[in-house]
Amino acid sequence: MKVDFIFDEGSSKEDCYLVQNNLFAVFDGANSRTGFVDRNGKRGGGIAAALAKEEFNKNNADLTTLAYRANRKIRQKMIAEKIDFTKKENLFWTALAAAQIQKEKNSFQWVQIGDSLILVIYQDHNFKLLVNDYDHDQEVLSIWKEYAAKKKKILKI
Repeated sequence: MKVDFIFDEGSSKEDCYLVQNNLFAVFDGANSRTGFVDRNGKRGGGIAAALAKEEFNKNNADLTTLAYRANRKIRQKMIAEKIDFTKKENLFWTALAAAQIQKEKNSFQWVQIGDSLILVIYQDHNFKLLVNDYDHDQEVLSIWKEYAAKKKKILKI
């Protein structure tokens, strides 16, 4: 089994990755719509991604357990920052994709949350996304296109 990775940070500073022994993960932080920034100048998405990476870096459990513990850490941070959970626009979080290689079994375990996708490329050069890619932006972009064609203004919420 040959394992390789590519990481393209893009324009966001809320993204990070982890390569540790048999664990490969990417964390795509998502900021709250309210623009939360902590006293150190860190935005919510970056905080969420860093906390998740910190938990996965332990690499001491199965991926489901690590994801659960990371989610709990993010929630605890939002509680400490007095984030109002009753309003979804206040929440910050991270998408993630992780694979844990099990060489002795010639297999791997994976977990995926949000729109971070895992692509497997086989020795015969065929490839497969492990889940069907859902275009979560398609509905909003269609509305924007319709409004642009009609020259309508979009109200800020």
